[in-house]
Amino acid sequence: MGECFGKYYIMNGKLLPAETFYNSLIYEGESVYEVLKSIDGLPVFFSDHMERFHGSVKGVRRPMLAEIEALKYDILELTGADRRAMVNIKLVFNYKNGQTNTFLYYLEPHYPPDSQYMS
Repeated sequence: MGECFGKYYIMNGKLLPAETFYNSLIYEGESVYEVLKSIDGLPVFFSDHMERFHGSVKGVRRPMLAEIEALKYDILELTGADRRAMVNIKLVFNYKNGQTNTFLYYLEPHYPPDSQYMS
């Protein structure tokens, strides 16, 4: 287990139980990630996030590991399997010893208290 928050995650297009997720899957090797917000099962500003993510992957001179439409499908599959009104989703491309993996999973929400917004 680890930072995966929810009942499921997706690895390489397959929906898997969260109990099989370990942080070492994404923190060993080199990873590129993007965090998206999902409201009622739909990713918010999806195109903007994918453009930024593509730039990050290109910036470290790594290949895109999945097509944008496949990632959108995976997000919809994850949000359909584990419904939440509002959640953050982490997308990770991991490159490790010649192997590559794609992950999508919920992150536990962390928001600052109101006192940190006040000046």
